[in-house]
Amino acid sequence: DLDDLDTEELLINLAERSLVQLDQKPDADGKVRRRFRLHDLLHDYAARIAGELRATHQKLLDAYRQRCPDGWHSGPNDGYFLQNVCQHLATAAGNWDEPVELLCDLRFVEARCRVGQVFELIADYRLARKNLPEAQEDLRQEQAQQDRVRRWTTEVVQYAWQWSDRRERLGRGEPVTAQEPQPPEPVPTCEMWSDERVQA
Repeated sequence: DLDDLDTEELLINLAERSLVQLDQKPDADGKVRRRFRLHDLLHDYAARIAGELRATHQKLLDAYRQRCPDGWHSGPNDGYFLQNVCQHLATAAGNWDEPVELLCDLRFVEARCRVGQVFELIADYRLARKNLPEAQEDLRQEQAQQDRVRRWTTEVVQYAWQWSDRRERLGRGEPVTAQEPQPPEPVPTCEMWSDERVQA
């Protein structure tokens, strides 16, 4: 229930007491943007006294909703809102339905891209996908595939070391009785090139 002037005064007061860190950075247009961060301990304390987490996120969204006259895509570029609205929506609702709908709104995508948040937007898509029940099987398969490729890569490196060791010993004239190392069986998604294709 503080107005802008009282809020600014309170934040400066807290910063002078090292209870928050206040950053002031000028935008490209010269307007100064102020951001503040809580120390982790103070953040934990504030979260504890704020009450139920979902209700706290909802309060923040309600406050921002007043600054979004045409919907979430018209929200302020204040260095926080656009980057975090999806996470707040998901936490407040307890599911990712509304954030997914927002991420499919081309006006929101355009707003994020216009302020240079392409990579942050991609991170939101990844996070949404990670939390969607219908994507879990695909994610499990992708993880299993990545694990197989990592194991195969390790085996290929070991195979290369064995050949290197064998060549060095033969080069020094030492007898080598062990069988020639065999290349590991590739994972199905890796295409092995023929000698002709390598030469080409």
